[in-house]
Amino acid sequence: MIERETSKGKTPILIAEQKNVIGLILVSDTPKTNADRAIKEIKKLGIDIIMMTGDAKNTAKHIANILDIDEYFAEVSPEDKLKKIQELQSK
Repeated sequence: MIERETSKGKTPILIAEQKNVIGLILVSDTPKTNADRAIKEIKKLGIDIIMMTGDAKNTAKHIANILDIDEYFAEVSPEDKLKKIQELQSK
């Protein structure tokens, strides 16, 4: 079940007592309101969209799929984001 839910971009939080799992909470990110419309408009201008996030790979993939973003980078630290932006700009 956990694997299925993480593939949908959800993050599981297990609740345990005395080493026994007694509960599960699933948390998920959702795109900002109108993000999909903004991305479509930017794509119409011929601009490539790249998403970069510190979120887990499954979460990033799920959000990228929802927003029709082909290229994304996940689990990127703030320091590495700057490096990646500089690398992309040099191309």
